[in-house]
Amino acid sequence: WAYVYDTDDAHHNEFLCRILALFVHANALNPFAFPSLRKFETEVVAMTLHMLHGPPSTAVGTMTSGGTESILCAVYAYRERARELWPHITIPEMVLPSTAHVA
Repeated sequence: WAYVYDTDDAHHNEFLCRILALFVHANALNPFAFPSLRKFETEVVAMTLHMLHGPPSTAVGTMTSGGTESILCAVYAYRERARELWPHITIPEMVLPSTAHVA
């Protein structure tokens, strides 16, 4: 949201710049740099699996950093699942509109 919506509030924008300066050098999704993220991700995945009735013994999940990474991970997961369900399809194709994300 930070680069999409401008608040037109100089004080708030200055505050955001100070916060960004504190953390711009680090990957905010690195659980080694920020150990609480591992717990956060685990809790969010567990809650999501519960809401979607995912079987705890086989269902898994992860959190990604944004659009392109999320799309690539989803396509990879679907491809791998399709390989298990339909092994006779050896050259899969994606059908998508011309307006699809370039990822």
